[in-house]
Amino acid sequence: MPNYVALNSLVIVANFITFLDDLLLHNKAVANKLNLYRMVIAQRQELYAGDNGLQLRFVEIRNYLAAKYGKRSSEYLTSLKIKY
Repeated sequence: MPNYVALNSLVIVANFITFLDDLLLHNKAVANKLNLYRMVIAQRQELYAGDNGLQLRFVEIRNYLAAKYGKRSSEYLTSLKIKY
């Protein structure tokens, strides 16, 4: 079979190597985008659940409303309906 010639030019070794190189290049590009995406998610999570995040601020606001107006007040009860 050393004299075998492929009928389809896509199945020769050089084309497989080129195809593999393209796959590796695209895989690296996806991995880079995924790392960037993970960093953004971590930053957004910090804004939500961090030491001064939205979650803690909302708890403080609810506690303030409960202390100022009572837990049966319309202000406090309305704040319970808000999903943060």
